[in-house]
Amino acid sequence: GSLNSTTGVLTLTASSTAEVGVGDTTTELEVTGTSGSQSAVTLPWLILNAAPLFTLGASSASVTVAEGSSVQDTITLTPQTGFTGNATLTAAGLPNGVTAAFGSAAVTSSSVLTLTAGSSALAGNYQLIVAGTSGGKAVTIPLTLSVTSASDAGSTSDGGMDATADA
Repeated sequence: GSLNSTTGVLTLTASSTAEVGVGDTTTELEVTGTSGSQSAVTLPWLILNAAPLFTLGASSASVTVAEGSSVQDTITLTPQTGFTGNATLTAAGLPNGVTAAFGSAAVTSSSVLTLTAGSSALAGNYQLIVAGTSGGKAVTIPLTLSVTSASDAGSTSDGGMDATADA
């Protein structure tokens, strides 16, 4: 690696994993490690794992559910670079009156997410976060939920979302 003594930027190149201790210093030091097309920046310690663990995607970026009914979306986990574990799925940002249930919360490939809007759910648009966590690493993807009044029944979807979990 090289250190620019003027800017305090240390640049490292790693082929796999490296750990760098910055030590006790009051100088802000940016540490950048690069392996292939992957890079990581952190302060004051750097642990590089250039390969992602898995990617997480939703078959629909946006779903609509009427009060008193349910809608489903498939959440897919795609292992990367030899990842053989599973990820625990969770959903956050649910409005009052809406529940989320996964067909399987610990997945190795895909799980169906069922969102149910009770009669007390308020109509509106909500930004949910679906997370997959494995070995302390997490990836999140957004999911837009539109809750309509019971008289506006139907569900729609458009475009999938993808994200990558970096180790």
